[in-house]
Amino acid sequence: MTHLVNKTLVTSGGITIFRPDIYSLDIVTDDNGNKELYILNNGEELIRFELNKESTEKLLSMLRM
Repeated sequence: MTHLVNKTLVTSGGITIFRPDIYSLDIVTDDNGNKELYILNNGEELIRFELNKESTEKLLSMLRM
């Protein structure tokens, strides 16, 4: 995946890893401390879900495959 990533932004709200104008993976923390993961393609939301313990473990296991 490193060949797809050419920019990483860290903000007070979270982290974004992306290749501009193609895909963006955002992890955002809201005011209550809850984290959400967003995957966008050309600025259009493809996937969004809350990062809780269960979803984080599932995501990590899928990335290890």
